[in-house]
Amino acid sequence: MKKIIIEIAATFGVVTFLLFSGVMIKNNVLAVNVYRVTGTQLEDTVICSGKIEYTETNDVSPAANGIVQEVFVEKGDTVEKGDRLFSMIANISAENVKGADTASLVNVVNNNSMNVEAPVSGTVLSVDIKSEDPIASGTTVITIVNSDNLCVNVPINENKISKIKTGQPVKITGTAFGNHSYSGKVSSIDSIAKQVVTTTGKETAVDVTVSIENPNQLIKQGYTAKCTITTNTKNNGIIIPYETVEMDSENSGTVYTFNNGKAQKKSVKIGNEYENGVEIISGLNKNDLVIEAPEKINDTGSVRVNKLLEIKK
Repeated sequence: MKKIIIEIAATFGVVTFLLFSGVMIKNNVLAVNVYRVTGTQLEDTVICSGKIEYTETNDVSPAANGIVQEVFVEKGDTVEKGDRLFSMIANISAENVKGADTASLVNVVNNNSMNVEAPVSGTVLSVDIKSEDPIASGTTVITIVNSDNLCVNVPINENKISKIKTGQPVKITGTAFGNHSYSGKVSSIDSIAKQVVTTTGKETAVDVTVSIENPNQLIKQGYTAKCTITTNTKNNGIIIPYETVEMDSENSGTVYTFNNGKAQKKSVKIGNEYENGVEIISGLNKNDLVIEAPEKINDTGSVRVNKLLEIKK
């Protein structure tokens, strides 16, 4: 009987030792967080800032010298093509109307009184005349714009301008319109570079015009806008968090992957950097488990998974 009791006690002791040893071993193995590598769409962008402007302005000027009789519009008024803008007493002579076509003078009536009409529909941007003002032929006195046609004029550094092409999509944001953002496209690229003053000094830049789709009352001429221009899109690219990479040089680095309880060291080729991580061109495959904080990996390489984290999109 005593022999049986001794054997049972011995067996229990061995089991307890093995269990305790297993717990100790587990507790001594480094617990790591890992990310599963997945394919994602990567966008290369150029970020720049500029001023919101009207795409087209229409300057109104009289076809002859004269005196303003009455002004029928104010700044901010909406007008239709053909609406009266102002009337004037014109001093009609060959030299005063030189270059004017017949249509420009069709409203001349008795006493040389004439109405000047809106050439296009839109919003009155400025009115620079009042009753009894003298005005000269060809001088801009009223400006009309189409408030639905807004653009952003952005200077882009000469180091980045080669990436910009007409038609590229643009995300437009700004502090003046809160969390609202607008879509746009690169509509034109200036053919001449210029010197611009920045916070770091002077630099050479090229003006780029970005058209704005579906503008509303939140976005106005003169506001500052931030433009994020998408210059290239890559499907099924690999991106991993910065905290999983040890940089060896500008284009190469080291990561550790989790493989059967071991941390496996791998060299990777690095591409572009993004807000949520760094692009891996080679060295990793989809479904690899990349270990966070590789600087903590010890010489034995034995690890266990603490958490499986998700790579931010």
